[in-house]
Amino acid sequence: RQRQMCIRDRHGTWYYYNEEGGEMSMTTYTNGRKQGFSIVKHPNGAIYYTGEYDTDKKVGQWKFYDEKGKKVNEVNYDN
Repeated sequence: RQRQMCIRDRHGTWYYYNEEGGEMSMTTYTNGRKQGFSIVKHPNGAIYYTGEYDTDKKVGQWKFYDEKGKKVNEVNYDN
């Protein structure tokens, strides 16, 4: 019997790839919860945003970039 993967099963670093095989995101999980560094990319491969999670909650400085790689925003989730 095949078992389907559930989000709660995620543990460690998980990567998401587009149909062409390009890495689109990387997120770290601990026992199914986002924990640690995360990076998400635009379709062209440029970084869209980076930040950290603590038990599924955004913490610290998150940085956001346009499709050319220019930083367009920064949000502090510790406040």
